[in-house]
Order: sequence, then structure tokens, then C-alpha cells
Amino acid sequence: KLVEKCGVITATGTMPAPPSIDGTTLDAAVIGPVTSIVLDAKSNIVFSSGTLGRLMRLNRQTGFIETLAGMGPGVLGEDGPALAASPVQFVNAMPDLHVLGTGEILFGGWRLRKVGLDGRLSVVAGTGINLSSPEGTSATDVGGAFLGFDLDSQGNIYYSDYGVVHRIDAQGIVHRFSGLVSDDASLCNPSGDGGLAVNAPLCQPHDVATDTGGSVFIADTNNNRIRRVDAKTGIITTVAGSGPGNGQENYGKGSFCGDGGQATQACLNSPKSVGVDSQGEIFIMDSQRIRKVERSGVISTVFQGSLDGTAFMTFDASNNVYLPLGGGIVRISPSGSAQLLAGNGPMGFSGDGGLATSALTNPSGGGVGIDAEGNLYFVDGENRRIRAVRYGAVLAPANARAEIRGGTPQSSPLSTAFATPLTVAVLDGTGQPAPNVRVDFDAPATGASCLQPHFFAITGRDGVAKATCTANSTPGTFTVTATPMATMISLRFTLINTPPALVSNSVANGASFGNGAIAPGEIVTVFGAGVGPAQLVRSSNFATDLASARVRFNDTAAPLIFARYDQVAAVVPYALDGATSAQVTLEFSGNTSNAITVPVAAASPGLFTVDSSGRGQGAILNQDTTLNSAANPAALGSVVVLYATGGGQTDPPGVDGTLATAPYPKLKLPVTVTMGGQLATIEYAGAAPGLVAGVIQVNARVPPGITPDNSVPVVLKVGEFSSPAQVTVAIR
Repeated sequence: KLVEKCGVITATGTMPAPPSIDGTTLDAAVIGPVTSIVLDAKSNIVFSSGTLGRLMRLNRQTGFIETLAGMGPGVLGEDGPALAASPVQFVNAMPDLHVLGTGEILFGGWRLRKVGLDGRLSVVAGTGINLSSPEGTSATDVGGAFLGFDLDSQGNIYYSDYGVVHRIDAQGIVHRFSGLVSDDASLCNPSGDGGLAVNAPLCQPHDVATDTGGSVFIADTNNNRIRRVDAKTGIITTVAGSGPGNGQENYGKGSFCGDGGQATQACLNSPKSVGVDSQGEIFIMDSQRIRKVERSGVISTVFQGSLDGTAFMTFDASNNVYLPLGGGIVRISPSGSAQLLAGNGPMGFSGDGGLATSALTNPSGGGVGIDAEGNLYFVDGENRRIRAVRYGAVLAPANARAEIRGGTPQSSPLSTAFATPLTVAVLDGTGQPAPNVRVDFDAPATGASCLQPHFFAITGRDGVAKATCTANSTPGTFTVTATPMATMISLRFTLINTPPALVSNSVANGASFGNGAIAPGEIVTVFGAGVGPAQLVRSSNFATDLASARVRFNDTAAPLIFARYDQVAAVVPYALDGATSAQVTLEFSGNTSNAITVPVAAASPGLFTVDSSGRGQGAILNQDTTLNSAANPAALGSVVVLYATGGGQTDPPGVDGTLATAPYPKLKLPVTVTMGGQLATIEYAGAAPGLVAGVIQVNARVPPGITPDNSVPVVLKVGEFSSPAQVTVAIR
């Protein structure tokens, strides 16, 4: 249950641990000790409860707890409904848990299992018996434990099984990836670098991770090393650690050294967890330290404290690391700054409904999750609860400061995005960039403002957040304030929404996009700034008002085809027949643009093209009504159908905004068509059946003497006015 206040902690679950019942509200659910937690694509909390022997989900939408798997009785190893699986098989930990991109849930233990979208449980790998299996065995027939595991982009699953790392391929076959299967303790050593990983021994590896390129990183725990297996070559190398191994079961016998130098010369002490961020930097849980290996190979300690050395690390989009720290949850930034997000040091339970940093917690396991809103969830294991901190992953650090880096002052036409993002830099108390901090932007609720008056942005690794404001439909000057979450900082941006504006060449033929004289019934595009809505809106009835946009020619409103912030398509009213010029104005949301004057002619033809550019292959049909193209040319002597606009007045006279019906109006002026310079026979020239008045259809017979070509120039002439010679037809 989340309280709608940033930084406030709440809990799910209660202290006793008898079996709980589905349908219980989240805060009343009796869940017992929790061993791991992740969030699915819908931000539902998925967790495992060892005592209850169940895989469970806290449904954010309904507010109730649901069992996904483990309710017994069931047959050992049987696939089927997840709720019928034997509870015994879920007891004693699920060391790692992943929600796949498909929404399916994959979890480990003595078997690797998957809960499908249909609610059925399936065994991906494992028999539940700790026995080694030969190379090439089906995953469902192998023995062993599935501790830390990870997946690559190819569908391979890599998992650690004490002495060996295995790979399950997309076909479900298990391959030994690295490490040697043997009871010989002398093989628990760090040899094999420079050779194939499959020939290199490992010593009780506890975790694996993959990077964006598919290379695999292994926490070779009792060899005191982090090993990397190249995705392309399969060669294994050590990327961190240099000292001797501990030998089997001799955890914690390593040492610490090497910060500031190359990681391959450093000393590690039984590293049990490894992670790789999106920048390729390696993070290592090294006993009571978190150490980072930069891409240059230099190692450093980014944090030292009372760590749970078996916890799995969680990264956010800005590569902050989240993990349990003694009696709390800590976030460590890429620069090494640590921020306590929940808990205040001593272990215990208290503080629900108050500030998370004033609460007492006792976290354990691998359990930190972050949802799409930046809410933080963690396993408060010894307290048998899952606890949540509202916006806990996007809070500004203590003593944060912020400054504007760009975006003020500036102006933008109506319904148009301001050219420069509103840019804020957030720094921590030491002056270092504060990544993954939510910055809230607030504009006026009424009057001149942004299209969305409330919006936010998240700082990146550089501590900078950039937000875009799109002007609404009201002109004027206004202020946007920016506040990093959980601070009292208020930064002010000055923005100006400017009214609609046209320029001298704003009106273009809707087919050819040529400027010049317009004709009655011509489809034109009126270009401008702030002349329509932010998103394209198409007309269904060719009315004179579309999304609060209007175009007038000599005060006569024109039928509209579509409208957008930078252009409006209209049909020149037939009332301009006989005029020599027209004043054009555009209105949007009650705001009128400046007026421009354009010449008017009896005709101004333009041919439509396939790509709507006004050039190249025409929008032409062959005699069989298929589209003309280089792959489908017209035959000599056949009839082709051209579509155009700007033909001028018709007989009978055109009616604005209507669809052409029989008997179809014909063009009043004489019509000719040339193809490749040769005159074509005109079979029909008039309104296009079923289309809005202003669209012309011309049926012309291909001259038999034309030289066939894929790009034969075609020109339409109406009276003394010709279309631009930039449209072609394919002839065979």
C-alpha cells in the first residue's frame, strides 16, 4: 500500500507466518519471511516466501495478494497449474527471480521454473535432485541448484551451480559454460585464463551477470575473482582479483587491496554478487564493500558498510545501485555518493506512515525493486514484510541544489513544442551530479500555458533533466516552475505563446506544393506557425471548422481536410471564380493570424504523386485499376487515370465541401495531357467520383508512339495553365 507522499514508507505483510489466504489486502497479508522480490511489467510486486512455499504477487490494481505458484498438493516435478505445485518445492529460498519481457516469471531454487501468462507452471530446468548431469542433457533432466542466474538477448540462460556455470540454450539443452565438474578440491583454482571458458575451473561461483553485448561475468567466489567470458570467442579472462583462491567452503579467506589501480592486480574477498550497468562498468559485492571496475580497468571502492554479501544488486536507468545495507536500503550513485533511502541504522521494525529514513528496518535477501513511477520496494525479510517508499528511487539527495541550464526565456507558436528543452541540473551536497532524480514542472492550469500543465523529467547520469513544453492554444507570457522531488527548490522558466502567423508564400498547391496563383476548387496547404492543434486531425466531413482551426479566402470559410500546428489543408472556395486576388487568414482557437494576399487564376493544376511530394511517380492507375509503377507499367495504347487538383470551375458549378456524385461535373476549361511530349487522347476530365469537390480525375490514353520507360514525364494542361513537369508515369 503506497501513501501519496514522497519519501513515506509503508509495509505489506504482518509478523506471524501461518499460511495466508488469497484475496487478503496487501497490508494485512501474512506472508512469512520473504527471500526475493522483483516487479513485473505492470509494477505488480512478485516475491517468494520460503516459509509458505509460494511464489506470490501483490496486485497493484486490485489491492489484493495472489498466489502464482505453490499451493499443494502436487506431484514432484509435475508441470501444470502453478497453484497445484507442491509447496515443498518452494521452501528454502529462491535465490534469484526474474520477470521476463513477455511478463512470464522465471525463478530458481532446486529447479528453474516459469509461471506463464496462462497461470501454468512449467519446469525450465532441474530435477530437484543435487546430481551432476552430462553435457547436452535436456534442461529438465539435469540435477543441481539454480542460484544466481541471468539471461542474454538471444534467449540463453546462464546459472551458477556451486562449482560450475551452465548455459541453457534457446532449445532447452544444457551446456557446461565454465568450470569443471569434479570432486577433486585441487581443481578449485583460478587457472584457465586466455583459454576457452569451458576448460577453466571455478570455485563455488555464486552469481552471473550479462552485459549489453552478451558477455557473461561470473562471481568466482572462492577463487576471489570476477571472470568474464567473451560473447563472441568464449574465451575466459579475469577482470578483477589477483590473489590465491580460498579452496572449497573457505569463504572469507581472501583480502583487500588494489584500489586506484588495475582491477586485475587487486585483492577480493569471496565476492558473491556481480552486476554490470548499461555503461559497461562492473559492480562487485566484495564482502563489506561495493567495488566498481571502470571501463578503463581501474578498481575503486564506492561504498563500505554493513552489507548483506549475498544480496543481488539492482540498477536504475541512471546506473545507481540499490541494495540492503545493515538496517536500511542504500542508493549508490555512479560517482560513489551513497544515500540512505530507508532505515536509519539500527535493525528493527517501526515507522510506517512516516519518513522512510526515520523507520527501523531489517532487510535481507536479494530484494530491491523499482517500478515505472520510481517507487522503491524492498524485502524487510526478518520483519516478514515487503515495504515501499513512495517515489523512493527518484528523491533528490539531502542538501541537494539545482540550477537552470537552458530553456528560458523563449517563445513558441501555439500548439508547437518550444525549441529548447526546459533544462535543470541537480547536484548532491558535494556538488556531484545527482542521477535518477525526478524534477516536477508546473505550468498555469488556465490561460497561456503548456499543453500539459504538469509534467516531469528524470535526471540522467550527468544529473541533468530535460523536459519539453508544448504551447497550448492560448497566446501570452507565463511561468513554469521546476522542483526536484523532496526539496523546497523552485526554479522559474519564462515562456511566451505567440499567436498564429502566416508568411507571403504560406499557400501551396496540395498536389505539387508549388506556390503562385490559386484557383477555385483547388486543394491547397496553408503553412504557418501555431495554426492548428498539436497533433494531426483529419476531417471526416470537410466542414469549415476542424479542431478549432478555420481558413478564410476573402472572408469565405473553406472546407478543411486536415489541420496540424504547422499546416492546414483546405479547398479554395468556388466563390473565388472570376476573382484576381484573395486575402487569406487563418484562425485557431479564436486567435486570428495576419492576412496575406495571393493571386487567383482560372486554373492552377497539379498532379498528385505516390509519395505526396509532388515529384516522381504519379498517383496513377492503370486500365485494370492497379497502381502504376516501374514494376507495373501501363501498356502503349491503354488508358491511365490521373488524379489532380487546381482545375478551376466546373460545369455544373462546384459546391464547396461536397462529394462528387453522378452526373459528374466536367471542367469548364479545355484539358490536354502530354506524355513524353506526345499528346494523349482525353477520355474523361472532371470531378473524381466519390471524392471531395476539387479533386480532378483525368482518363487519358497512352500515345502509341511513346518510347517505353519507367519515368515518362506527364503534364496536365487546363486552359493556358500547365502542371509542373516533375511527375512521371511508367510505360512498357
